[in-house]
Amino acid sequence: MAVECPRCGAEEEDLIKIEAGLKLRIQEVLPDEDVPAEVCGKCFNELRENVSHGAKLRAEINIKEHNKKVLWKNRVSLVKAARERMSVKAYAEASVLYEKYIRTLELVHDVPPGKLNPKEIKAKGQEKELTLFASVLWDLIRIYDTRENYGPRLTTTANKLVEVIPHTPAGKDLLKRAEKHMKVAHHTKEMREFLKQARKAAKSNCFLVSAVFYLDDSPELRFYRQFRDEILLRSWWGRIFVRCYYIFAPSLANVLDFFPQYKAPLRQFFRSFALRLAKTFHLKSPL
Repeated sequence: MAVECPRCGAEEEDLIKIEAGLKLRIQEVLPDEDVPAEVCGKCFNELRENVSHGAKLRAEINIKEHNKKVLWKNRVSLVKAARERMSVKAYAEASVLYEKYIRTLELVHDVPPGKLNPKEIKAKGQEKELTLFASVLWDLIRIYDTRENYGPRLTTTANKLVEVIPHTPAGKDLLKRAEKHMKVAHHTKEMREFLKQARKAAKSNCFLVSAVFYLDDSPELRFYRQFRDEILLRSWWGRIFVRCYYIFAPSLANVLDFFPQYKAPLRQFFRSFALRLAKTFHLKSPL
């Protein structure tokens, strides 16, 4: 007598019982699957293949995560080895090691080559890693500057360092090194352009709120920029305030990078203060 399969509705002479162990594995791989006690042969094979495919995918994910952990653990060793090579002027070997370190960061953060975002790294609380990343980029710039045909590489690396500078307290020190390096630079045009852009980048993090809110498009940051442009810069007292703040705020922002635990309470303060300013000066609320 034919029996209807509770999964697909097909009629079969006999149904195959799904053992408890297989049922558990099916539910792990297919959590939305309603697994009956018995199914037809076709459904049984499909479920078993799904379990096999899911186990393979899970194994691949576990291997990938394990490899990431190994890469992350060994990344500092790459930098140390590169610096040893730099100390004996083995620049070619040092550049290979530095480039491996950068590729490690890209793999760990799941981004394509050249697409590391310093804001996202900082948002994950990895300020020290950003400082290390910045120093590696600077060493690569020095290496590429020693080779006549490495101008494009130098420019690409310099552009990435410009992105990083506003987000690390090492920015000012790197600028001083770059200014000193200009005396011996081979790619003078590229280095001058780098210095020009780096100086602008170093000034871009002047308002303290920029250091507290990681994203440039955060509503709070947009509000404070609007307040600066529409209120402060339109009065003499506001312009004096902005000028003074541009002097002192970068140092305060850098201090915050060493004490990230204070950023959360400061975020709350700036949100509340923004609401008060919006009400006082009849501006659109940031929240």
